[in-house]
Amino acid sequence: MKRNTKDLLIESAMSEFMECGYRKSSVRRICEKAGVTTGALYFFFKDKDDLLSCVVNGPLTKFEEIIGNHFEMIDISFLIEELISLYYRYQEEFTILLHRSEGSAYENVVDRIVELLELKNGELAERLKGIKADPFIIHWISHEQISAFLNLTEHCKSEDEALIKAKTLQKYLTAGWQAALF
Repeated sequence: MKRNTKDLLIESAMSEFMECGYRKSSVRRICEKAGVTTGALYFFFKDKDDLLSCVVNGPLTKFEEIIGNHFEMIDISFLIEELISLYYRYQEEFTILLHRSEGSAYENVVDRIVELLELKNGELAERLKGIKADPFIIHWISHEQISAFLNLTEHCKSEDEALIKAKTLQKYLTAGWQAALF
């Protein structure tokens, strides 16, 4: 089956972003790898940032939806498992997003995720505790949660290894969350 030009450009962009990062990537090299002209790229994408968005936005949106959906429940025990599974399903996209997006609209994506966690942690604390939690504590906990996730995915070579280590990590984070807020 012949792949279409847009798919070739996305595949070539993923390769280029993984190899060079967003800032040092080249639209010309992406097009050369895809075997198309730069005009073809601009037919499908506004610019390099739009191309990056096409590569990473789907997995990022799913990541944010998982966080939003799980915090609507009191029991968030499956949250980290779903996030780990998603990460390893889209490992290249998340590597680009989290470690190779400097210079793009996504370079501060970790801050965006922390903001979402702050909102959801604050809402959960309010539902469980009945009062508004200290914003500094919520911010700190949210940073710790995303830092723990990033370290876990950076150091674990497989999804299975990450899931095993996540059980201990989750106990630690839950105990800390409860001690700080209750």
